[in-house]
Amino acid sequence: MATCGEVPHDDGTVPEETGVKPPSESGRDHPQSKLQWKIQQILSLKKYARDYRVIKTGCLVLAWIAMGLYHRMVAPTLIDLKDRLGVNYEEISRALLCHTVGYFLSNMVGGVVVDLYPGLVDMVIASSLLSAGIGSIGTPWSRSLTLTGFCKLLTGFGHGATDAAGTVTVIQLWGDNSAPALHIIHMGYPFIALFVPFMAQPFLSRRPEVNGTVTPPPLTVEEAWRTSRIEQAYLIPTFVSFAVSVIFLSFHFYFSPKYQPDLMRPDFLGCFKSKKKTDPAASDPDPEVQPFWRRFLSCWSSFQGLFSPGRCVKGEPVLGSFYVVLLFLFYLVYLSGEVSLFEYLFAYSVESGLFDKDGASLVYSCFFLFFLLGRGFGGFGSHWVPVGLLIGVSLFLLQIVGIEYSVWGVNDSTVFWVLTCVAGFCCGPVFPACSAWANHYLDLTGVLVVVMFVGASFGNMIGTYATGYFFEYAGIDSMFHGHIGYMAITIAVFFTMQFSMSVLFKDRMQRAGEEDEDEEPEVEAITKV
Repeated sequence: MATCGEVPHDDGTVPEETGVKPPSESGRDHPQSKLQWKIQQILSLKKYARDYRVIKTGCLVLAWIAMGLYHRMVAPTLIDLKDRLGVNYEEISRALLCHTVGYFLSNMVGGVVVDLYPGLVDMVIASSLLSAGIGSIGTPWSRSLTLTGFCKLLTGFGHGATDAAGTVTVIQLWGDNSAPALHIIHMGYPFIALFVPFMAQPFLSRRPEVNGTVTPPPLTVEEAWRTSRIEQAYLIPTFVSFAVSVIFLSFHFYFSPKYQPDLMRPDFLGCFKSKKKTDPAASDPDPEVQPFWRRFLSCWSSFQGLFSPGRCVKGEPVLGSFYVVLLFLFYLVYLSGEVSLFEYLFAYSVESGLFDKDGASLVYSCFFLFFLLGRGFGGFGSHWVPVGLLIGVSLFLLQIVGIEYSVWGVNDSTVFWVLTCVAGFCCGPVFPACSAWANHYLDLTGVLVVVMFVGASFGNMIGTYATGYFFEYAGIDSMFHGHIGYMAITIAVFFTMQFSMSVLFKDRMQRAGEEDEDEEPEVEAITKV
């Protein structure tokens, strides 16, 4: 993995510190001198702002903001979507399942594409945002579960490809210093998710209380279509996704430099092309006249090299396979637990009678406010706090919160509110921190990113449907019981990962790292367009 030291800038050098001293140090206290000093300080910062990596990372934050809009808009509008279709929670969870199917498929395709052709990474992100925008605008207009599922499939396509391509882009830009950047781009998601409930709130239907009951019956389909205007709320993620898509199209056609990958990219797709013989005196048969199947088989070694776990740990394919499986399991089980908590958090707040829709919007926003704070803590604290310790403490606290939810949070709105804030703070750093963990201990290739996010997509799939099923047929409190079980398994998986890396296979990993340093080619830093 290429490493980066100090950040070079437009002229390929690190900008020198400004020679302008504060007025207090230079003996000038005139207001005009203070203003000039401030202006010069701001102008000196422009050198940093023009760094290509900083600009590209900022645009990735915008992509994650768009992702947070179209993905999290479903939660506050879930009750209205269910009422409009005239279905229950188990049935609507089937449609939501299509999002994770699309996520899984696009994650695989997007990760392999950017691994083979790094120059297409901006086009992958742009097309994924376009797909997500189309799916988002179609969701509230759907009048059947099938059409709703198709729209969620499109948003899933956008979500998965953006996740894979965006993560690979950060690794390409920042190398071994990518942990803070990974946390920063992931902060865009909870930042905008904070405001999503308030964006949707004016357009939600209202359930009138019947005979003073706390939880009134659901609206009929006709009433839901008449009183709900959520299609206007879904215009927001559509517009933002299209706008950010244009930005990445501009990067692809005008502003992207030529990447020099630090790993050999096997030309697997070359087997589809006829190759002319370069040496006429060679005795080998001319590839141009060979049948397609023979050319296809001749590329099998390149195909195996692309997906070989040995790329993650140099010279240790068995050890690499071990960690690939563990990372897959970690993302699968952790995302199942995370989704079981916040995918139905808004619906639980309303259906339990603890809050009305306005109060549930506040609770949901508080969750993502503390989610954002936790992700920010993970991003800025990763310089001082070991990433393994950060993940371990977060998982342990999430387990405690799940137990507290099931004991006291179901009956007391204040306790529920406090536990929701704690859960948000603990969930925030885990997802990007695990990517940083893999990048720290392993060679984080595009295919390994795909493996992790495929695990995440299966986790979303399991958590979404299982929670919806038990929410409908086993009682709404079952979502907390499932969360406790998922977190217990996640803690066991991560303990195995960290213990084996730090104790069991420490010497083998060090030897693999030394071989990696010896074989690593020089990579020029990306400084400007």
